Amino acid sequence: MNSKVCSIFNSNEDRPIQTCLKGLCAFGLVVGILCTSSVGAIEIEQVVARTQRTNGLVPDDATRRQWSPLVQDIQTILRQLNLYDGPNNGVLDITTERAIQAYQRGHKLDVDGLPTTELLRDMSGPGRAGTLKSKLETARKTQIAAARLALQANPGTRDLVDANLAPREHESISNHLSCEHKPTQSCLLSMAVQTATGIARLDYRDWANRDIIQTLASLGRFDEARNTIKQISDPRLTIVSLRETAVALAHGGQFTTAEQVTTLIPDPANKARAYAAIAAEYAKSSQPALAKAAAAAMQREFRLTQDKLAVVDIAASLSVALARRGAATLSKSILLDLQTSLTTLPNDNDKRAVLGMLATAYAKIGSLSEAESILKPYEISAKQPMYLATVEYLAKRGEVERAIATLKQLRQPRHYVAAMHHIAKAQAKLANTSGAHATLKRAMNAVTDIERPFALNIALTQIAEAWIYMANFANAQKTLRKVGDHVLKARSLWNFAANAKELGFAEQAEALKRSASKATKEIPSAFDRTATLLHATQLEIISQQGAAARQMFQRALREAGAIRGAWWRARIYARLAATIPSLER
Repeated sequence: MNSKVCSIFNSNEDRPIQTCLKGLCAFGLVVGILCTSSVGAIEIEQVVARTQRTNGLVPDDATRRQWSPLVQDIQTILRQLNLYDGPNNGVLDITTERAIQAYQRGHKLDVDGLPTTELLRDMSGPGRAGTLKSKLETARKTQIAAARLALQANPGTRDLVDANLAPREHESISNHLSCEHKPTQSCLLSMAVQTATGIARLDYRDWANRDIIQTLASLGRFDEARNTIKQISDPRLTIVSLRETAVALAHGGQFTTAEQVTTLIPDPANKARAYAAIAAEYAKSSQPALAKAAAAAMQREFRLTQDKLAVVDIAASLSVALARRGAATLSKSILLDLQTSLTTLPNDNDKRAVLGMLATAYAKIGSLSEAESILKPYEISAKQPMYLATVEYLAKRGEVERAIATLKQLRQPRHYVAAMHHIAKAQAKLANTSGAHATLKRAMNAVTDIERPFALNIALTQIAEAWIYMANFANAQKTLRKVGDHVLKARSLWNFAANAKELGFAEQAEALKRSASKATKEIPSAFDRTATLLHATQLEIISQQGAAARQMFQRALREAGAIRGAWWRARIYARLAATIPSLER
């Protein structure tokens, strides 16, 4: 029985979809609940933000957004334990880190927020796996029933559940080659829909449909997106898809429809996330009054949201986004209102966690005294993310000495390296080449103290990025060769090529592109190779290199033909379709 359970996940792609089976199947468990529950969000990666010409670099967290089956397994369990409500996308983001920290605190483990095989083993060990399995099944049934009732209670969403729709019919596409010859939105979406319809397992079909829904919404095809939502079998994912639809509509500038969809979301946390995204897009489009109104709507939903960690995560993310878009007053007011509402948290661990998130947000927007004040009663370990955010803020402002002084407060090697990479970039910008070299030498020495492979790879990539900023391309490539993650290495090289071109080093940019192309070919998974080439396509679009972008897109499209698993193919076709409008502009 064990081999049958485990073999299910190895049949559709050239790697396992859920590596948690390696540990759980060894204990003879029926683990489908743990590894296949449709509770997460497979999110389409947002178009890479245009980087400021003053620094020529992609955002520092870009290298963090890499899919990892280990992270996805951990997210699945955390979500079922009600510790995590973010997307089940296999990406280590700040929400996932905090959920891991909550689990670690609750089980008296070292609190570092890192996804490791040891952590997964603890979550799924024989001493607690049976109890956990039972709890997960009970929680799943309860959540599904509650979501269905909530959707049925609203006339505007009643038709989205239990629709019993027949499979969708699209114009016949003979094969992948015909679509590759003349790629269009309709062609690629038809391929995505046809492929998704052929997925036997409902949970994976639901996940594939969510990619299609987001693409349809981003293209302004809301009626089709809504009809596709009806195809989702799990009402929990129906609610999440409504949120993702609203976010995609707002990102495409369709604010009225986005707000209309948001009013239909029955879950306050998901509704608050949608309003936060709408507020950020209003601010981005220089509509401060509407951004303020959307933020106020978000705050109203907070009063109905029991999960205060989710509330702080949503508000802090929006506050930072608003500050970066010039809405500093609104940004700070959101944090002040939130701080006032968090004074009565009964659980000290929860209070420590949410205040840490709040302090980090204050640091990111430059309110350093507020950040320090909030965490004053707590030990230094609780202040590590806040100190890292402080270093980043000071370094970007060119206040290198203050940043170096704050550096002394960092205790974890991964935070220390991340901080030094910010300082080195600031030193290079101030033409302090020798200082930047010395900083990066210290960073490389600190790397040896990082034990976890995931964190080590991220740290090496950050150091390589700093070398690029200094125009030391040889050291950047030398450092990047130490990175063990094929996808992270390839995407970083594509990023560095774009950085080099932005900085005016055309010849070096082409050399980096050649290295990136070679690294991409070495990625074992066809899905990851295709996704990486789409990432490179977006970078060419941002650089306004239309011909190069179209060539890269064709490479991605050809690579997509090698993807064997229907779930992976449907998702990538949806992403390809979403890229077409950018190529045509």
